[in-house]
Amino acid sequence: MRKTIFLDLQNTICGQVGFFTPEQKQLLTTINEKNNLILTSNVFPSDMEYIMELNGIKFNYIADSGAYLNLNNKIYKEVFLADLSIINNYISDIIFLFYETDLTFNIYNYEDRLRALYPIKPLKTNFIKSFQDFKPDYYTNIIICIYKNSKMLSRLFNQNSINLQLIGQDYTKIIYKITKKNINKGHFIPRVLKELQSDYLNSISVGDSTEDLSMFKQTKLKIATKNGEDILKNKADIIVPSYLENGALNYLVNNT
Repeated sequence: MRKTIFLDLQNTICGQVGFFTPEQKQLLTTINEKNNLILTSNVFPSDMEYIMELNGIKFNYIADSGAYLNLNNKIYKEVFLADLSIINNYISDIIFLFYETDLTFNIYNYEDRLRALYPIKPLKTNFIKSFQDFKPDYYTNIIICIYKNSKMLSRLFNQNSINLQLIGQDYTKIIYKITKKNINKGHFIPRVLKELQSDYLNSISVGDSTEDLSMFKQTKLKIATKNGEDILKNKADIIVPSYLENGALNYLVNNT
């Protein structure tokens, strides 16, 4: 039976920009031809599509903190409800906000699409001027930057149904990633195994950070890179050289 491999992207097989060298592309292609290869990342789906376009390759992937699966061009999403119309009452508290729906980026108070990690290229960008006409909608992920003295988050969302992840701050402002509770990079793994007629015994996950622990819990063989976080390496069955040495890719080519 073919192995099903859940392979983290940034700092596991490449740097933050998501650009593959010719050698890395060849290794990825070889792995994909022999196995069921699923790339995983916490970036938005449009980021993943951009990375594929940038590198001239196409793979199945899990994105958006585990809330979005593209499997053989079939899309699966884990969404939650957020009423953004209430933002009008707190508009002065927002520095910027953005979220994605169907590869369209919706951006409030953000002048361009350059983000901290790398430039991304969504199919469409919608710059929001007012939330007056917004009605409740479904989202997989929201990034919001507010002033530190803002009280708006407790009013915007049901705290029992979301994860609030701090991703950046300074003395005046704070940036949150807001996702559905209990959704992580391992969430779709059982569905993928079933869809591909694979099983747990033939599953492999490879990562570098604590965010990849959820994949470890759902797969038989657990691989961490040498540059990874200690908590992940302590749970790994195998530790391979860092992404700078193509450790994970070389291992998968030679052992699957």
